[in-house]
Amino acid sequence: MKNRIQLTIVLLLAMLPACFVCGVEQKDKDIFAQDNLVAWCIVPFDGKKRGPAERAAMCAKLGLKRIAYDWRQEHVATFEQEILEYKKHGLEYFAFWDVHEEAFQLFEKYNLSPQVWFMIPQPGDGTQQQRVKQAAEACLPTIARAKKMGSKVGLYNHGGWAGDPPNMVAVCEYLKEHHKIDNVGIVYNQHHCHPRIDSFEVDLKSMLPHLLCLNLNGTTRDGDKKGMKILPLGEGDMDLTLLKLIRNSGYDGPIGIIGHTQDDVELRLRDNLKGLNWLRPQLDGKPAGPKPTPVTWSPEDNASIRVKMTGVLVENNARNRVPAITVEARVTLPSKASYNIIVASDTKQSLRHWELFSMPTSGKFTLYAPGLKPDHVRAEVDIADGKPHTIGMIYEQNLIRLYVDGKEVVSQAVEMVEGDALPGKLGIGRLVSGDLGCSGPVDWLRIVRGPQVPWSQHSLPPDAGPTIIRWLATDANNTKATPNTIGRTPEFEDKLVAEILENVAAKGNAGQGMVAFANSKTACINCHRIGRVGGTVGPELTKLAVDRKPHEIVESVLWPKRKIEEKYKAHAVITVDGETISGYVLDRSDENVVMRDPTKGPDHQVELAVEDIEAEREMGTLMPENLVGAMTYGQVYDLVRFLLDLGKSEEIPLAEVETVLEHATAHVHGAAEFAYENQPLPSSKHIYSQHPINRDREYDFYAKESEYFRQLLVKGERVPPVLMSFKGLDGGEQGHWGNQDEETWKRDAWNQVDLGRVLAGVFRGGGVTVNRGVAVRLGEDGELACVFNPESLSYDMVWKGGFIKFRDIRHGFLDGIPMDGTVVEFEEKGLTVEGRKLTGSMQYHGFYRSGERIFFSYTLNGKTYLDSPWVKNGAFVREVQLRDDSLPTALLRDVGESDPLVLTSKITHGNDGPYAIDTFELPLDNPSNVPVMGSGLAMLRDGAALLATMHGDVWKIENLEYPSKEARWTRFATGLHQPLGMIVDEDGIFVMCRDQLVRLWDIDDDGDADYYECFSDKHVTSPGGHDYICGLERDAQGNFYTASGADGVYRISADGKTAEIIATGFRNPDGIGLTPNGVLTIPCAEGGWTPASMICAMDITDDSVPHFGFRGPIGDAIPSLPLVYLPRGLDNQSGGQQTVQSDRWGPLNGQLLHFSFGTGNYFLILQSEIDGQKQGAVVRLPGDFQSGIHRGRFSPKDGQLYVTGMQGWGCYTPEDGCFQRVRYTGEAVQVPKAFHLHKNGIRLEFSQPVDKALVEDPASHFAMTWNYRYGAQYGSPEFSTRHLGMIGHDYLPIKSAHVLDHGNSVFLEIPEIQPANQIHLRVQTAPGVFSELFVTAHKLDEQSFIEASGLTALDNKPVNPHPIINDIALATKVVPNPFAPAIADARPVTIQAGSNLSFATKVIRAKPGEMLALTFDNPDVVPHNWALLKPGTLQRVGKLANKLISDPEAAVKQYVPETSDVLAFTDIVLPKQQFTIYFQVPKQPGRYPYLCTFPGHWLVMNGNLVVE
Repeated sequence: MKNRIQLTIVLLLAMLPACFVCGVEQKDKDIFAQDNLVAWCIVPFDGKKRGPAERAAMCAKLGLKRIAYDWRQEHVATFEQEILEYKKHGLEYFAFWDVHEEAFQLFEKYNLSPQVWFMIPQPGDGTQQQRVKQAAEACLPTIARAKKMGSKVGLYNHGGWAGDPPNMVAVCEYLKEHHKIDNVGIVYNQHHCHPRIDSFEVDLKSMLPHLLCLNLNGTTRDGDKKGMKILPLGEGDMDLTLLKLIRNSGYDGPIGIIGHTQDDVELRLRDNLKGLNWLRPQLDGKPAGPKPTPVTWSPEDNASIRVKMTGVLVENNARNRVPAITVEARVTLPSKASYNIIVASDTKQSLRHWELFSMPTSGKFTLYAPGLKPDHVRAEVDIADGKPHTIGMIYEQNLIRLYVDGKEVVSQAVEMVEGDALPGKLGIGRLVSGDLGCSGPVDWLRIVRGPQVPWSQHSLPPDAGPTIIRWLATDANNTKATPNTIGRTPEFEDKLVAEILENVAAKGNAGQGMVAFANSKTACINCHRIGRVGGTVGPELTKLAVDRKPHEIVESVLWPKRKIEEKYKAHAVITVDGETISGYVLDRSDENVVMRDPTKGPDHQVELAVEDIEAEREMGTLMPENLVGAMTYGQVYDLVRFLLDLGKSEEIPLAEVETVLEHATAHVHGAAEFAYENQPLPSSKHIYSQHPINRDREYDFYAKESEYFRQLLVKGERVPPVLMSFKGLDGGEQGHWGNQDEETWKRDAWNQVDLGRVLAGVFRGGGVTVNRGVAVRLGEDGELACVFNPESLSYDMVWKGGFIKFRDIRHGFLDGIPMDGTVVEFEEKGLTVEGRKLTGSMQYHGFYRSGERIFFSYTLNGKTYLDSPWVKNGAFVREVQLRDDSLPTALLRDVGESDPLVLTSKITHGNDGPYAIDTFELPLDNPSNVPVMGSGLAMLRDGAALLATMHGDVWKIENLEYPSKEARWTRFATGLHQPLGMIVDEDGIFVMCRDQLVRLWDIDDDGDADYYECFSDKHVTSPGGHDYICGLERDAQGNFYTASGADGVYRISADGKTAEIIATGFRNPDGIGLTPNGVLTIPCAEGGWTPASMICAMDITDDSVPHFGFRGPIGDAIPSLPLVYLPRGLDNQSGGQQTVQSDRWGPLNGQLLHFSFGTGNYFLILQSEIDGQKQGAVVRLPGDFQSGIHRGRFSPKDGQLYVTGMQGWGCYTPEDGCFQRVRYTGEAVQVPKAFHLHKNGIRLEFSQPVDKALVEDPASHFAMTWNYRYGAQYGSPEFSTRHLGMIGHDYLPIKSAHVLDHGNSVFLEIPEIQPANQIHLRVQTAPGVFSELFVTAHKLDEQSFIEASGLTALDNKPVNPHPIINDIALATKVVPNPFAPAIADARPVTIQAGSNLSFATKVIRAKPGEMLALTFDNPDVVPHNWALLKPGTLQRVGKLANKLISDPEAAVKQYVPETSDVLAFTDIVLPKQQFTIYFQVPKQPGRYPYLCTFPGHWLVMNGNLVVE
C-alpha cells in the first residue's frame, strides 16, 4: 500500500506544471534577461536599410542571439544570405514571418525549424462557432507545411476578429481537439494590445498554455489614438504593471523586443534594452536607477501631437473601403517633429482602415493599412518640408502606388487580409479617433473610384473619374458655422409680423423660397399643392397671394393654429363599431356626415350616418407647430417672398413654378435612401445566400425598396419623387458586385486531367497559333505530340516532353491549348499530303478515333484521304491512305478506344413549392479526373440527356426520370473545342464548338462516339479569349443558329455548306433561344455600349441584319432595341433562353425562360409587341441553382426542365458545375403570364385569380422607373427618367387598380407612365403575396385602356421620345465647346454650384476686356451648366431654356438656347465634375447675368458678372 501511495504522489507531481513543482527555481528565472530576448521588426523597419551581413553583425554586437525575421518582397533575393550570416555570427533563426515556399525550402536545406508567425485568415460572417471552425481550417495548409519542416506556427495578433485573444485561443483549441494539431500556438504583441489593454491579465491567462512568444512594447493607455502606439520600453505609463503581470503569470518563454519604426533600428533596439534594464529591478521592489533618455523618441515631440487637432471629421463613404480607389490631396506640412496625418478612413480597429501621413523626423510620405500585407508602404520622399505638395495614392487590391507632385515615388505589391470593416468617419488632417493631427493645412481632398494617375497641380483636380468624396478646406469652415435658426417660434405679435414683412421685401428671394418650399425640413410640398405639384392634405396654394393678405400668410406659416378656415379644421370620429376616422368634414346634415381623409387624395370621401357616430372631436389644424424652428430667418424671408407671389400674373408664371418645384423636390435632397439588409427575402428562396461567394451580395434590393416606400403610401405619407438606385458593392463601376478578381477564379484542375489522345482548341506554342487546332498525343507511350490544322490540312507543330499545359487564369478557358514541351523539327511542317502548301480545293470532314489512333478525313483536289499521325523509331510520321466510300477494315476493327465506363451518381429530390429543384450529383470521382462544368445540353426521346462541358466532353446521362434516385453517366465524347451548344434531332447529335459544328457518330453503337464529323466550319473562329461561339438552335427548315462573341448571330444552312451573319451588336452573348413562332433571342452581358445585361429578340425572317448596339451605333442610326433589360441587381451575367414546351410543366406552356450565369437563377420572360416593337417583362422564379446556368432543355419524355452550367468570372454560385432539374409538383402557381402597356397604365394577366378587394387598393402595389445610358462606358448606372444625369429611380404613382375579366387580369392606372428602359412593378395579388416584374417599355399603345369604371382616357397625352434617342445624340453629334481652347495668361476663376439649386457664388467681378479661365465645379447631385448673358436678357433666355425640355437634341446643344444673347457657356457638367472655359470679358462695364440653362433651373440658379 505504501508503494502505491508513493507512486501516486510521483504521478501527481509529474502532472503538475513546472512552475508549481519548482516554484523557487521558476521565481529565480529572469525571463527578461538578455539571453531570453528575440529581436523583432528589424528588417523593413530600419532607417539605414541594412543588408543581411550588417544586420547580423548589429545583433551580435547588441548581444541579441535570437532573431525573428520579417520581410518584404525586396528581401526575398537575400533569404539564403540571411541564413548564412546568422550561422556565421552564431545567431538563432528563431522565427519567420508569414508564408513563403522559397524560404521554407531553404530551411529544409539548412536543417532549420524556425517558428512561422502567421495571421489567422479573417473568417466570414456566421456564429462564433462557425467562425472559429472556418478560421481554424483556413490555417491547416500552413500548419501542415510547417510540420513538414519541424516548425511550430505562431498565430499572430494583428487586429480584427482574428487578432483578439479569445478568438485566437478558440482557434488553437479547435485545432488541437478536432485535428490533433501539436505544432500551433500564439505570438502576442503588445503594440497591438491597446484596444484590450484592460483585459490583458485575463487574456494572458487564457493564452498561457499556447503562448510561443510575447513581444514587448512601451505601452500607454489609448496610445494608438495619441500617436504613441510604438514607444521605447520605459516610456509607457503601463510598462511596469504589464511586466509584473507577465512575470507573475508563470510564462517562461521567449520575450521579443521590437524596432518597428523608421529610425536607425540599432538605436531603437538600444533604447528598448536600456528601458527594459531600467524596469527590471523595479519588478522586485528595488529603487529605479536614473531613467535613460531615449535617442529615438522624446516626450516633447509627442506633446506637440496632442495639441494639433486642426483637422475635421466628415461623413465617410463605404466605397472608400473597396479598392480600387485613387486619393489626392494638397498639403503644406511645416514640421516633421511628429506624425502628420493627411487623411484617414475609419478607425485603426477596422481592417479596412487606411491612413496617409508623414513620418516623424524623416517626414517620409507613408501609407498605413492594417488590412494589407505589408501594412506600411513608405516613400523615400520628405513631404514635411514646409513646401506645398500634391500627394496621391492609387490603392488597388494587390498594388499600392504613392505619388508626390505627379511623380510615382513608390510601387509596392500587397496582399489584402480578409477581415471586418468597422465603418467610421473620414478624418482630414487628423485620425478618426485619437489626438493625432497635422502640423499644416490640407487645402483640398478628392477620392475617386478606380485607378487613375493622381493630379499634380495645386488646384482642385478637373473632372476625371467617378468621385466618391470631394472636399475643400472651406467646407470645414462652413461646417463649423452655426446657422442662425429660429428655434422655438416666438409668441405672436403684430409688430413681429410687420418686421418680418419688411425683411421679406428687402431680403427675400422668391427663387430660393421655392427651394425651401420643396425642402423636406419644411414639408410644405408634402401637404400643399401648387398647380399640379404637391400634396392634398392642406389647402391648395396656387393663388394664395390673391386669396390671402400678406400678414395672413405670415401668420399661417409661423402660427398655423391662430386662424383656421372651417373647412380645414380636422375632426376625429369614433363609430359605434369602434373605428376611428380622421379628416375634414365636407358636408353635414341631420342624418349624415361626409368626411375626407386628406392622406388618401383629393377625391376620397366617406359617408357616415349620424346614428353610427359614437363620439366626435375637433382636432384643429393638421399643420405642425413650430414648422419654421429649423429654418433660418433668411429662409423664412425667402419662403414668404415666394408665397406672396403665388397667383400674381406679374410674377413667376405657374408653369415655371411647377417646373422648378419638380426639380427642386428631387434636387435638394437627391435620391431618397432607405436602410436595408443584404439578406434575401424568404419568398425568393435563395438557398445559397450564406455561402462565402455571396458574402457581400445584395439580395432582392428592388423588392425591398418598393416595400419600404409602399409602406409610406399605406401610412398616408408622401413618397419622395426620386428613390435610390441599386449600388451593389461597387456603385456600378465594374458592372458586377465587385468582390471578385482574377485570384478568385484561378483553377488548375484542367492540368490534373488525363486528357487522353486528342484535344481541339486554339493552339499556341513554338511561335505558332492555330485557331482550329487539333492536338494529338502520339505513340504507345505518348512520346510525341502534334497539332493538325484543318484549315491548311497540315501538321503545324510537333513536340516532345509533354502534351498540353493550361494557365490557371479563369479555369484555363481564355488561352486555348498551350503546348507543353520542346519543339521537334520535322520536314512536313505546314505542308499538305501533297508535299506543298495548300493549293486548290479542299474540304475537311472530321476525324475518326480508333484505339489510340486518330484518323483525319479530308478531300484535297478531288481525292479523299485518311491521315493519321504517329511515331516510328522515335520520329514523327503521317500515315496516309486514299479512301473510298467504305472505311478500311483495320479502322473498323478498332473503332472506339474501349467500352465506355458507366458511373453512377445520387439524385436528390427537392420538395419546396410548385417547382422543386432536383440535383444530380456530378461524377467527379472519375478515372480521368475530369471536371464537369456544363456548357451544352440536349434531351433524347427516351428521357436520357447529353451534357457537354467546357473541357470538351459530352456525357450521356440515363435513368433520370422521377422518382429515380440514381443516374447513370457515360463519357460519350471527348476532346471537343469548347462545346457551348448542342441539339439532337432525327439528323443526329450536333455540337456547336468554337471551331466547327460537329456531328457525333457512334459507328459501332457501343455508347462511345467514333466519328467527329465536321458538319460545318463556315463561321469564323477567333483566337480572342472571350470570342466564344454559344448556343445552338434549329428551325423547321433545318437551319442552325448560334451566337458569336466576335461576329454576331450566324445562320448555318441545313446542309452546313454556308453560314451568314444575320444580326450584329451583341456583347459576350452566352447562348441563343428560338421560340416556336420563329423569334430568336440572344443574351448580352453588360459592358461598353451595353448599358445593362439584356435579351435581344428578332424574327428569323428579318433579313435587314439588325444591329443591337455593341461597339457603338452605326452612323447616327438608332440600334435595334432589346426585348428586355436585366437590372444589375437581378442578373449580372446572362445565360441562354428556352421556351416551355409542355403542359406538364404547370401553367407556363409557350412562355419564354431565361437563365442567369451570374446568379444561378432563372426567369420568366413575358413578351409583348406594339406596332412591331418587341418588348418584355422579367419575372424571377424562386430558387437557386448550384452553379451559373448556361443551358436549359425540356425533356420530351417527362416534360420537365433540365439545366446545366458552371462557375466563373462574375458568377455568384457555390459549385464549379451542376446538372439539375426543375420539376413541376402540381401545386398552384401564381405568376404573371402577360402584360400590355397603354398610355394610361399597364394591364397584367395572372395564372390564378387575385384577391379583388386587396388588389383594387392602389396602396397594395408600387411602381418605379429608371433609364440606362447607352454609351462607351462600362455599363450604366440607373438614371432618373425625369432628371437628366441624376442617378435614381423615379416613383410612378398608381392612381387606381382594377380587377378584370374572370379575376385573373389587373389594370394598374399609371397616368405618368412613359417609355423607359425599366419599369419595376411589385403587385400584391393576395395578402403578403407579391409578383415582381421588370418591364422594358419601349412603346406605349396609342389607345388608353378604359374598359373599367372610373378610368380616364389620355389619348392626347404627349409621349416622350425613347431615351436612347438622347443617348445616340450625345454619342454621335457632340459639338466641341467653342470656349474650351485654352488662352494663355487667362486669370483663373472658379464658380461652384450650391447644394440647393443655386450658385454658391452669386457675384463675380472682372475688369473690362480681361481674359478669364472660368472653371465651373459641380458638387451637386444633378447636372448643371453656366452661361453668361447680355445685360437684361435673363428672363428671355430663361424662357428659351425651358423649351429645351422637349428638344431631343438638347443634350447635344449642352442645353444652351441658340441665341445671340448668350456670350459664353460651359458644357453640361455632370455631378462631382468640372469644366473650364476661356473667354474675354465684355469691354463695356455693367452687370452681366449668368445662369444655369438646364430647364427649370434658371429661376433660382443665377448670378451676375460685374464688369468694372
